[in-house]
Amino acid sequence: MVELLKNWPVDQPVPAISLRQPWASAVTLFGKDVENRSNWPFKHRGPLIIQASATKPYRSDLELFLKLAREDGATDDDLADISSESYPLNLFPHGQLIAVVNLAAVLERDDDVPENHPANESPWADDEANYWLYFSEAVALVPVQYKGALGMFKVPYDIAEKLEPIPLESG
Repeated sequence: MVELLKNWPVDQPVPAISLRQPWASAVTLFGKDVENRSNWPFKHRGPLIIQASATKPYRSDLELFLKLAREDGATDDDLADISSESYPLNLFPHGQLIAVVNLAAVLERDDDVPENHPANESPWADDEANYWLYFSEAVALVPVQYKGALGMFKVPYDIAEKLEPIPLESG
């Protein structure tokens, strides 16, 4: 079981959201710590499963992803397999559970976000978004096929408890 889920109540479903690629994989591969949302009516904070949407990305999303990843420190070597013309399915799976994050804060555009909050400095935060979902931790998962949904949805506990982190490379 993933460490972030170890204290989750047994038999209780775990909240999840779907993100379109490349944004879903950016959470674990490129340190995307802010998810931008137009609406977030949910009170949940804590562990949240990330599902990579089955919807294919727009070319403009890939171009924006490359720009933001570079702003966040990704190098040309880090991004060598990604362009708006070539699409690496091995990096950007679809229709799968791919990460668990800690949803540490939800910040509304109209909130007085503290100046020292990390979301203020994140290149992933869009000033035009109504809500920023701030992730303080992210764990990449061995991908598991799973159909997502709009908004926040629930992953049954018997599936969530079997999620495994991708083993760290040793060397």
